[in-house]
Amino acid sequence: MSDGQVQFATLRTPPPSILARRALLVTASLMGVATVVLFLSGAVSGSRAIPAALFILFLFVMAFLDAWLSAGTVHLDQTGLTVRRRTNAVRVPWSDVESMSVAPFCEEGPLRPLIALLVGNEANRRYVRVTLRRSLRIKLLPGPSGTRALGLPSGFLKSMGLYVENPDEVVEAARSHLQGAH
Repeated sequence: MSDGQVQFATLRTPPPSILARRALLVTASLMGVATVVLFLSGAVSGSRAIPAALFILFLFVMAFLDAWLSAGTVHLDQTGLTVRRRTNAVRVPWSDVESMSVAPFCEEGPLRPLIALLVGNEANRRYVRVTLRRSLRIKLLPGPSGTRALGLPSGFLKSMGLYVENPDEVVEAARSHLQGAH
């Protein structure tokens, strides 16, 4: 790309998606086993087991649909950064970016063993942590969301993660833009 524009592909299955997928699959599996046991024991009739089975099927579909929805690109240009996915886009001007750093997905703490168990080697994957000066806004109308989008301020979404193959390249590419904006 020209004019200082750089583009990076996001990971098809970033660690948060893997974590969500595995949690959905475990939940759906446990619900499925419970539904079958209750149906076979006669505690639940067929008319009540069918909606439960459809809900469980929905959970399985959502678990695998997430990987398709996560694919996208990170664009860096003179005005800011944009993350485009199949379902949405997030636009943040450089003046709203406090810092960008590389961090491990699963930092040290009491939940690390559990998260490492659920996501495996992906727990060690590094990502770009973007700290924002303004919170991301919950959009009310179609179009890109971001820190300046028309919508409700979230108040608590003051950071975002960029899951790309080489996070160091993204931080390095953004460095000159950040220095110029501050």
